Amino acid sequence: MNDSMKLPRISFKGVFIFMLIVVLGNLFLVKPLLMLGLEKNWSVYWATSFSAAVGMSLVLLFIDDKAKSRQSAFKRLILSILVSCGVSYFLIFMA
Repeated sequence: MNDSMKLPRISFKGVFIFMLIVVLGNLFLVKPLLMLGLEKNWSVYWATSFSAAVGMSLVLLFIDDKAKSRQSAFKRLILSILVSCGVSYFLIFMA
């Protein structure tokens, strides 16, 4: 398997930081989105998607596995945005 295609190992520290960012994002972003007029489900979705994308990008790019090139960093950033939005949508609206 190609080195660029390997999945990075995620440490407990990375998981802790990711979960901390998601929890803090939900604590601080849901209320302002509600005050902007979004429904509760949509405000939770956007807060969770945004904070999960930031947390996953931070963990994948800087904490657990440093990106070796700009192209791999860009791919990881796009992948983290797509995964966080998809998983957040599934958990909030489908489950």
